[in-house]
Amino acid sequence: MPAFLLLLLFLALPAQAIEDIRLTNGEWSPYLGQNLPHHGVASRIVEEAFALEAIRVRWQFYPWARALQHAESGKSDGSAIWLRSTEREQAFYVSEPVVDSGYYLFHRKDHPIDWREVGDLESLRLGAAIDYDYGPAFQQAEQQGRLQVQRLSN
Repeated sequence: MPAFLLLLLFLALPAQAIEDIRLTNGEWSPYLGQNLPHHGVASRIVEEAFALEAIRVRWQFYPWARALQHAESGKSDGSAIWLRSTEREQAFYVSEPVVDSGYYLFHRKDHPIDWREVGDLESLRLGAAIDYDYGPAFQQAEQQGRLQVQRLSN
C-alpha cells in the first residue's frame, strides 16, 4: 500500500513542462558545428543555460548570413554566437558573450606575412565570409576600399 501512495504523490506533482526554442547558427569549429559532439562547445553552453529554465534548444544550421536572416524574419526564435553590433541590437536582445574569441589571419606557410595592424594587409588579396564581422578596423578598411577582400559563402 505505501508504494501505491508514493505513486499517487508523484502523479499529483505538477510536471515541469519542457519548452522548445529554435535557434540558428553556422559552422565555426570547435565552437559550433552540425556534426560536432553537442553541436560544438558554444552550442553546448547555450543548451545548458536554456536547460536550467526547462527549455530545449532545437538547432538549425545555415550559412551565417541565412542563419541571421531566419532569426530576423521570425523563421526561428533567435541565433547564437554573434558579435554585438548596433544593427543587431535594433532587431535582437543581445546576451553577454557566450565564448571569448579573437580574430585570426590564416595564410600559407610558404608565404610569410609580417603584419601588426590591418593597414599592413593592404597589398594582399584576402578572402572572407559573406556577412561575417572581422572587427571594426577590418570592416572600416574594407568599406573604405583600402583592403582587397573577396567575400565568399564558404
